[in-house]
Order: sequence, then structure tokens, then C-alpha cells
Amino acid sequence: MEEIPANCILSKGTTGCGATTLATVQNIPTLIAMPFVELIDNKAQQFPDNRNGRPVLLPIYGEGDKTREIRKYMDRHGDLPKIATTYDSVPKVCSILDSLGYDPYGNMHLCVDE
Repeated sequence: MEEIPANCILSKGTTGCGATTLATVQNIPTLIAMPFVELIDNKAQQFPDNRNGRPVLLPIYGEGDKTREIRKYMDRHGDLPKIATTYDSVPKVCSILDSLGYDPYGNMHLCVDE
């Protein structure tokens, strides 16, 4: 499996890989929602950079304005963004992306990790 189909539920035991790993490496802009900060950090460490030395996965969580961090990432990765965030931060991330002129609802897949 090279790409997560839209509108589906995956079983890791059936597919042989986790959806978050596939969401991180597929060639589709993806917002990954995770329940815990530790999971986000772990996934970001698994994918620190691509062949160009750019970070593949942007971890976003915690308090404060993340606009600057997301803008900097999107300036370099706007063609294929991969952002991991907590469930409760999904609306905040989408709002920031929208304010930067990027339509997360029309241009990104949402992968919900449990």
C-alpha cells in the first residue's frame, strides 16, 4: 500500500504498516491528528528530514501562536505539507493555514491516529 484511500479505516494488522507512517510518506498533503504529544514527537523523530535535509513532518502542539512556525514550514513545504498535531489543535492549525492562504479543507487529507 503506497497511499491511504480517502474515507477509510485501516487496521495496522491487515495493512502491515501504520496509517501515520503511510500518511507521512505518501505524496499527498496531510494533516495528522494524534491523541498524545509523545506520539507526535516520536513520529517527528522517525522522519527528521527528507533527501533535501528539510523536515518532513512539522509537529504542532501546545499553547501560544504557531503562525510563525507554520508559515516558515509552509514557505518550504507548501507543495507537500505534513503536519502532526493533537486532536484539539486541528481547528487551530486549519485556521492558521487558511489565514496563510492555504485551504486545508480542500487540499489536505486528514489522518486521525488513535
